[in-house]
Amino acid sequence: MPHPDTYQRLIALSDTAQTPYRLIDHEPDGTTESVSALRGHPVSHTAKCIILRVKTDRYTTRLVLAVVPGDRRVDLDAVRQLFDARYLGWRHVVAD
Repeated sequence: MPHPDTYQRLIALSDTAQTPYRLIDHEPDGTTESVSALRGHPVSHTAKCIILRVKTDRYTTRLVLAVVPGDRRVDLDAVRQLFDARYLGWRHVVAD
């Protein structure tokens, strides 16, 4: 489950904006395929997100959110070229 503050803020924002949503309780999984099955739609209708660490020089590091369709992979070389990066990487983050 996401950090409780972030989770509650997203729920409150959705409620305030009267955005329709449904909650699906499930064990943490991490694969787009299994989560899509829980939600009842094809993988191509989902979005995968990954936070990338992009270093453009020795002193400048940026965090970049890459979002792609669920049935695709992030093209790391394209991101590296887009930012003219010397280094590009990511960290696996597990929520409590």
